[in-house]
Amino acid sequence: MPSILDLNEDRRTVRWFYGSRDDEKYRADFDSSELFYDPDHYLQGAYTRALKSAENNDLINQVIGGGVHLFITDKGNTTYSNKNDSFLHQVCFIRTTGKTYTLKPLKKPHLLEQQKQQMTAHNSRNFLWNLSLWSSRGRLPEGISGDTLVSLTRWPNFTRLDIPPYAMRIVALWFNIPTTINATSNKLNVPFCAVYSVFSACYALGLVKQLSSNELKQQDAVKKVSLPRQFFRALFKKLS
Repeated sequence: MPSILDLNEDRRTVRWFYGSRDDEKYRADFDSSELFYDPDHYLQGAYTRALKSAENNDLINQVIGGGVHLFITDKGNTTYSNKNDSFLHQVCFIRTTGKTYTLKPLKKPHLLEQQKQQMTAHNSRNFLWNLSLWSSRGRLPEGISGDTLVSLTRWPNFTRLDIPPYAMRIVALWFNIPTTINATSNKLNVPFCAVYSVFSACYALGLVKQLSSNELKQQDAVKKVSLPRQFFRALFKKLS
């Protein structure tokens, strides 16, 4: 049985990654505007635009504003930040305007070389994962319903040192069994804030496939016939 200290630590990490909304607030009204956010109005959105530009062009992109200075290099693979996670975590809470962050290429790469010693290097996709979790704080991107049937196209590249609570179980379910966002919370007995945030991070990384009920039926049909076909193919090879 976990100790009170363990429970408090778990609650602290849940709040760090997912915010502090109680399940009752979700069940009271799944369509409440408080449960949705526009990533473009947060650091997540500015960073995503800069990252896509860096991936498509052989240049170093910068995101500047709100005390944050990010350099995206190596065709989008590496991001250097002038701030630690605690600062970025707080910045991700702030709803921004179109003028908060400036996105521009770095025309003199040697300027980054001079600053690297004072900056922290991140894998860019891991960095986007964290920004998305912190910006979401238990909300879904606008336009996504809690009744969305979710399947993952591939497994997220979790770092061993910083896996959010419940994330592994949520991702494993979606990777193996398409499930709606809201049903995931009940099926796994995990907080809605964790499910909504993990979905938002997976969605930001392009890992999500939204399925219709017809597509789910087709997938089930394929699974049902795939085993017999494999069996008869193997049997035919043995007999031939």
